[in-house]
Amino acid sequence: MSADLLRRALNTAPGSPTRGTVVFDAARARVVHPGGAIEFARRRVVKELLLALAAAGGDVVPKEALARTLFARYEPGRHDAILRVNLGRLRATLRAAGIGVAFKAGGYYLVTPPGFVYARPDGG
Repeated sequence: MSADLLRRALNTAPGSPTRGTVVFDAARARVVHPGGAIEFARRRVVKELLLALAAAGGDVVPKEALARTLFARYEPGRHDAILRVNLGRLRATLRAAGIGVAFKAGGYYLVTPPGFVYARPDGG
């Protein structure tokens, strides 16, 4: 992600074309928003969940697919509670950036503010 894009994301001057922009910089494992930045580098589990949800571009990610990002072998009775707890942590952490995590039809998806930018880890 370019330094210019991060600078523009933080520019909240009235009338700015990027006012209110929220950027998920996957390569640096952080969400930059007008109120600051949220670091995920030391939060491996919630970071992996956020990567999977952001890569889906707002589409529903099945619960089983999310679980497989964390566990080599998904066992519903054992892993559903862990998944639910960590999705709750992710939801609480992202609230400051105006991002939500919602449930629908057996899966989860990100609810992002207008102008949300997902800077992929590969720079694409």
